[in-house]
Amino acid sequence: MKEDTINEVLSGVKFSLTCNLYPLVDEWECINEKPAKGKRTVYEYLSGDYRLTLSLQEIDEFVEVWHISLRRKNNSSFMIENLKIKSLVPMVGVYKVWHTSNISGADFATELRWRVDARSCANTFDPLVLMLNSDGMNSCTVGLLNQTYETKITGGMQSVKGLGYQNKMYQLNFSRFYPVGINPRFSHFEDAIYISKKREDWFDSIRRYTSFIDKKRGYKSYPVSSIAIEPLWHSWYAFLECINQEQIYKQAQLAKKLGTKTVMIDAGWNNSKDWGAVSESASISPNRETFSDFEKMVKDIKGMGMNVMLRWTPFHLSREVDKRLLAKTADGTLPYPCLRNPEVQNKIVWAAKKIFQDYEVDGLWYDTLDKINPDLVCIGGHKHNYATLGESVDEILKRIRKVVNDINPNALLMFRRSHANINNKPYLTHLWPADSPFDYDKNRREVVVMKSYSSGVLTHACCTCWSSKEEDNVVAKHLASIVLAGVPSISVDLTSIPQSHKQLIKRWFNFYHQHKEELMHGDFKPLVLNFPSAAIKIEGKEEAFVGVFDVIPGNIIFSKAFEKIYLVNCSSNILDTVLMDSFSGTFSVRIFNYMWKEASLTNLESTRGQLRIDITRNDCPYIVELKKL
Repeated sequence: MKEDTINEVLSGVKFSLTCNLYPLVDEWECINEKPAKGKRTVYEYLSGDYRLTLSLQEIDEFVEVWHISLRRKNNSSFMIENLKIKSLVPMVGVYKVWHTSNISGADFATELRWRVDARSCANTFDPLVLMLNSDGMNSCTVGLLNQTYETKITGGMQSVKGLGYQNKMYQLNFSRFYPVGINPRFSHFEDAIYISKKREDWFDSIRRYTSFIDKKRGYKSYPVSSIAIEPLWHSWYAFLECINQEQIYKQAQLAKKLGTKTVMIDAGWNNSKDWGAVSESASISPNRETFSDFEKMVKDIKGMGMNVMLRWTPFHLSREVDKRLLAKTADGTLPYPCLRNPEVQNKIVWAAKKIFQDYEVDGLWYDTLDKINPDLVCIGGHKHNYATLGESVDEILKRIRKVVNDINPNALLMFRRSHANINNKPYLTHLWPADSPFDYDKNRREVVVMKSYSSGVLTHACCTCWSSKEEDNVVAKHLASIVLAGVPSISVDLTSIPQSHKQLIKRWFNFYHQHKEELMHGDFKPLVLNFPSAAIKIEGKEEAFVGVFDVIPGNIIFSKAFEKIYLVNCSSNILDTVLMDSFSGTFSVRIFNYMWKEASLTNLESTRGQLRIDITRNDCPYIVELKKL
């Protein structure tokens, strides 16, 4: 295939666009003239019988979108082997560069990167890169509109010939349809380049990009059911796959007493104790050796007024499909079915439907969707109804959501990161972080990132766990973190932890239940940009909540003068900050220790619209309740 390149300056950034097309393309000729006055809003190019158009959509003064339209005369079809979009951004105000995968699980790399190497697809992260100033404010955010296609994102600092470092540029490359063998066919190809130079923090920059994507896709969220915001007990960290019917039922009984209303049964319900293949956890049949009457157990737990969820790995349903439908590459057969095959797609949707019909569970927790590698292209002799993995993933998840919603409109569908991404929001109810055992700071940090694109769905804290010998004050920090991050979830053996840990769970979950509507639906913001888990703020309709974990901001600005505010201090014994807005009058100040026992009660007068908080105690964490009198 022949390639040719279009070079333009779009929104002040140098871009080059290269298309590998069949039928072949010649040199592109720009056919519309630059206007005499004002900036150019449309570029039109011809090459043979191809017409490519770049048209400008102004979101606001500093945010622009360039829409790409490519078609042939008479709408004849054509094939795209590769679409390469390269940008060169001056190193002005660029001190941090990161892709959304750089804050995930154990990864926290938001510094200025020598090299970027990331992937985006329907089953993994997003086609978005942030270039930030040293203070965490946006300098230049670049992203693409289509969230589905396989995209390789690379780049790094590039030298300008004959000049020193101060003249370097930061190059970003978005390569669509990159694996050899992907050749999607179109009669009209459309995409868009999103460019934001708006001076705002990274959180708002992602949120603005997400809003644009949601609007262009016509995204409409499902109603949030009442069971979606209930705390959850999870079996994985407590027992791994070594679970059985009696054990799960006993944990459910204890969990209910502590304020948990959902039980998530992870690996082990449908696979053996010595399982090694992921395909076992895709099975839709219970392991009858350890769950002799699985259906009765589910019914009994639900009879207690609780909800039951199951972990499932739908994309590894290899034992339920014909072996000829397994994915195959030049290196051999892969351990999962080819998702681009229509029989496989139908089988996965059928399996999801059967789980809900046969067991009457309340939800599924999807795992390992991101283990289907977008770098690998199936060359099996079976039928492919989609050219790309991303399109087939999107189709399967869309169909599952519909069939499950038809059975149970209140069903819970939780996706773990990285497949808990922007693309999949229409198909899930909750975004869930990557695994975060023990590390409640990492857990909360990833939730903060997910919050930036979570409009329309809920965030869920990863199930936190701790040793049964852990100090009470540390357990309280675990619980404070998950209560403020999203729907809280724990994964500890409730029969082995001490009574003090149980009291902590019950009391922190009681606080959550009293305020869950405000906590879950309020406006969430990180207060320390370069350390997103350090301090957070949630503004509900009537109440506000602040959690400080690593840093206590010198002042905290609210959008209005709330009459009730909770400050959760998990940082240090000293809480010294100023709450700023148009506060007036007298506020009661009640301090609770981490066991939620009241420790003191005083009054505080506002001064010049501010509330000055200066508290020193020796029992961090503690909670401060401010209430206007």
